[in-house]
Amino acid sequence: MPKSYKRDRRNHKNPAVRTARAKNKKKSLKKKIQSATTCSAIQQQWDKSKTTIGNLTMMGLSANVNKTISLPKTRIQAEIEISQLAEALAQGKSLEKPKPSKIHVCETLEQQAKEKEEYVKKKRTGPILMQKDVQFCSEMIRRHGDDYAAMARDHLNIYQDTAKQIERKIATFKRSKTYKKLTEEEDMEE
Repeated sequence: MPKSYKRDRRNHKNPAVRTARAKNKKKSLKKKIQSATTCSAIQQQWDKSKTTIGNLTMMGLSANVNKTISLPKTRIQAEIEISQLAEALAQGKSLEKPKPSKIHVCETLEQQAKEKEEYVKKKRTGPILMQKDVQFCSEMIRRHGDDYAAMARDHLNIYQDTAKQIERKIATFKRSKTYKKLTEEEDMEE
């Protein structure tokens, strides 16, 4: 005979499946966190049996920048540190930190940073101006030279820029590649 009430099937799912799913999710998140670095030099030398801090110190990198480059210490903190160093020397302990065994990782990172910096310097271009700004600036320089007040009163100043605004606009124009090309063409014509 059928039951007089409806059975709620959602509440009776297998709880073991739910916990297994949670464990798998945690594992995948842990893998993502461990392989978060995009630097190939670090990925190649990474030792999965060591901790993150251990790996970074072996590579000569810092895990905590605040400890590496600390703030200036107060006089009391400096005195405490000096007394601790004196005690360590008296006991015969070495003060030198162990040198990193994988220095080449740090060197490759520095080399990559230099290459990227050089690439950015080569690629860097001057300010890009619109054609109407180039025409405006070149015409104003041709008509008035460096008299920015006269440029502000000129009828070609349709945007009613002030003398200071025109001065800044012409300064950016003089830094651009277009200005250099125009001056080279004028020099060749003369």
